[in-house]
Amino acid sequence: MEMAVLAKSFAQCKISNYSVGAAALSKSGKVYLGFNLEFPGTCIQSTLHAEQFAFANAFIHQDHDIIRIAVTATPCGHCRQFMAERSICDITVLLNDESEIKELKLLEDLLPLAWQGSEQLSTINDSCEGIMQDSFAPYSGSKSACVLHAGSRSYSGVYIESPAFNPSISPLHSALVSFASSKLNLVISKADQLPESRDWDLHADFKDSIDRVVLTQVSDCQINQFGMCQDIVNSLSPNIEIENKQ
Repeated sequence: MEMAVLAKSFAQCKISNYSVGAAALSKSGKVYLGFNLEFPGTCIQSTLHAEQFAFANAFIHQDHDIIRIAVTATPCGHCRQFMAERSICDITVLLNDESEIKELKLLEDLLPLAWQGSEQLSTINDSCEGIMQDSFAPYSGSKSACVLHAGSRSYSGVYIESPAFNPSISPLHSALVSFASSKLNLVISKADQLPESRDWDLHADFKDSIDRVVLTQVSDCQINQFGMCQDIVNSLSPNIEIENKQ
């Protein structure tokens, strides 16, 4: 729970002023931190929840075996559905309700009879080239990827689709997770590697660092990521226009 509280200190919540932190433990022993991201001036659906951030942080590091997650607030239904879909086993959720810490099993206690979609939706299609191969779009097949360029450095992300639709994570969101993870050291292998708690402003850092944003989508996609991604980029740095490639 200490790591989740640390992650909470990085939360970007200029709309709600409600900070949430999460720390997801993988079978590998690594811990992936996450916190909520909000984008003033965009639709509220562009918000990324702390639990989604933590899972996306693991996903972009090719780690798909989360077994436990600590959260500083009770997960909403949106996040319970997302975590249930991403689980290959029963995940234990460690909750901090401000009076006590208690352990609950996600699928049995937090989300009984969780909907997982059909078997067909669990199959990944790897027909796309390049970074989009890592995109998870079993329902729509609309794989996409986003790269944030900061001079000679780059931060990439992919679309992570939810069969329930709304909890899906856009390629820009996961690229922002990659950006934040690199800046703040949000992947922990050992207890002595905890990042320092400090003031951090995603908007200021993005505006100072990122000079180019490239979005790549399959040519016959059913879902177009460009509109929402451009709105979010406008919120972060109004002078950048996304390069939209297919």
